[in-house]
Amino acid sequence: RIHSFQNGFPIDLLSVNVLPEENIELLDIGEESIYDFSYPINNGKLGIIRMGITRKRMVQELQKQFLTNSLFILLLVSIGIGFSIFLSRYLSRPLFKLVEGINKVSEGSFFQRVESSTNDEIGLVAEAFNHMCENLTQVKYDLETKLTELNERNMDYAALYEQYYHQN
Repeated sequence: RIHSFQNGFPIDLLSVNVLPEENIELLDIGEESIYDFSYPINNGKLGIIRMGITRKRMVQELQKQFLTNSLFILLLVSIGIGFSIFLSRYLSRPLFKLVEGINKVSEGSFFQRVESSTNDEIGLVAEAFNHMCENLTQVKYDLETKLTELNERNMDYAALYEQYYHQN
């Protein structure tokens, strides 16, 4: 018989939980209550394993486990929140770059390019944005060229008009 009682094994417990069946009993012994667990080995043929724990110790152990589990859950939640913040920033960074590029294009700077390091939907949008900027740059160049040509023709017409007006 092995026990952890400080004042020896209480004699009253010898007659409790002796049947070869699994059982849990709450026993009142003096000032303390004890949970007595019994488990038969090979249907009781080889004996019975009994374990007792005071109610006070069980409550202390449960509180300790609750505190440990609570701290562990708090740690996991903190890690989850940190990972979520990191992941959201990582995933939203290309969108912020795209918005920044769109704002610059709306201000008239058509030479904007957005880096696209992904092959997902955001990468496709970035490629389309870059292609649009290339087209806008070409359209702007073509318009400036046409405007220059029109200004030159206008000056030629003005010169011809002046020549015609002074001849008559």
